[in-house]
Amino acid sequence: MDIMHPKIVIGTNSWGSPLYEQVVRGSAVDEGTLAAAVQEALDQDVALFDTARAYGLGACAKIMGRVLPDEAHVSAKFTPIGRHRAGRLIDSFERDARDLGRDYLDVYWLHLPSDIEGNLLEAVALRQVGLIGHIGVSNFSLAECQLAQEFLARFDVPLYGVQNHFSLVSHGPEELRTLAWCQEQDVRYWGWATLEEGLLAKASLRLASLRDREQRLARLYSVMETVGNDHGINLAQVAIAYCRTRGVVPMVGCRRPAHVREAADAARVGLTHTEVELLEQAAELCGVEGISGSCEVFRRLMSRVRTGAGTRDDLGRSA
Repeated sequence: MDIMHPKIVIGTNSWGSPLYEQVVRGSAVDEGTLAAAVQEALDQDVALFDTARAYGLGACAKIMGRVLPDEAHVSAKFTPIGRHRAGRLIDSFERDARDLGRDYLDVYWLHLPSDIEGNLLEAVALRQVGLIGHIGVSNFSLAECQLAQEFLARFDVPLYGVQNHFSLVSHGPEELRTLAWCQEQDVRYWGWATLEEGLLAKASLRLASLRDREQRLARLYSVMETVGNDHGINLAQVAIAYCRTRGVVPMVGCRRPAHVREAADAARVGLTHTEVELLEQAAELCGVEGISGSCEVFRRLMSRVRTGAGTRDDLGRSA
């Protein structure tokens, strides 16, 4: 697998204890099933897994450490909480590496545009000693991405990627400008919540707010079914193929081998310009926004946590 040109990324924010998975996804899988999903990702040449400290309420990285073989690629994030303190990003990396059972991570991300230069300076130090391969930023505006790129350039370090919320129903003008900038600058754009917590897969939805939005998406589902029938793929795969065609690397939560296989198959499907237009027109007419965990909401939540207004429990519900 080429880390510079990933087809998809396997998201792991639902990997955790059986109770955690039951609450978040409505069902739990054992580590044997996760290990089988990992093997499927290796077989499909998409073995790139993304995590963060809060995933699984801290259990995710340890599970990954037990089920991921050395040949799998790993991406992790530092989420700055509270006031900036020198050394926190490095401390976080060391905890992540220990839990993951690795001494090298392929990509390390600054999860929020907080103390950008101070945090990126520590990431640069990790890269200079060979502990990480690449540096990325997540939940950044276009201006903040440009600032990060300019700062890293002082050390001859390229900005590897941007990891923001992007889906068929969540790609406003600002995000489209960020995506276009990434494409111009040869910066990879990873889109999280590609399936909007199952909303775009017409899956069994856990949140009442999503069930309400599902009822308003009938027009979009109809277009997605037509496009899917033409390519022999299901609704979830249409949502993934849409992102791929748009130039986005879809981040897809997978716990079972079949889900990995479906995501990998979808990433190989190219939609036509007309199909993309039809999908976007239908999405706009439905007037449905994506999940409440969009970049801006996440940024506001983290701001509350830093000032003491939020709680650490809130992090388990964020990106």
